[in-house]
Amino acid sequence: MASLPPPPPPGDFADVPRTDARAVAALLCGIGGLLIFPFILGVVAVILGRRSRREISARPWALKGLGMATSGMVIGGVAVVLYLVLIFGGAGQ
Repeated sequence: MASLPPPPPPGDFADVPRTDARAVAALLCGIGGLLIFPFILGVVAVILGRRSRREISARPWALKGLGMATSGMVIGGVAVVLYLVLIFGGAGQ
């Protein structure tokens, strides 16, 4: 019977930064805001993106995902602006 390789030393993966969950959520909410519920998901994307960027900037050695957080903020902002333009843009007619 073949023996298994030895386990990795403890703390071997401690230095690997993980992706911030808020950054992923911000990006998904931003994309969802373009497709469905633009105002609600767009605002949530902007809020989550700002919080994620703040957290990543405070702990860059432990967290990554700054680009996802920024993208979520931008896409969420675009979704909100497009929603407002569609709602209030036709009011003058």
